[in-house]
Amino acid sequence: MNSDEVIDDPFSKLIETFAVLENENRAICLISVYIGQKTDSNTIKGILEIFNKLKGEEITPGKLRGYLTAFVNIGLIDRESEKVIGSTKVSYHQITTL
Repeated sequence: MNSDEVIDDPFSKLIETFAVLENENRAICLISVYIGQKTDSNTIKGILEIFNKLKGEEITPGKLRGYLTAFVNIGLIDRESEKVIGSTKVSYHQITTL
């Protein structure tokens, strides 16, 4: 399901959210997004650094992007893109409300 689809049943939305968070690494990733949001470290690099410290081991940026994409797809976090001289800066600004 993508973020453009509307879920009418709140229980279905809750089950879908729990299914994404049942992986321990995704739960730690969501906490990392929250901390990154509060400390203005909400880029991939900033969230990755927080995640690695919380987890106590390193993961690749690609793996982290996969976790973040899963959150964006179910509407759990918002992604913001900003054009910066010849490139695009992507930030994960906020955790949405359930």
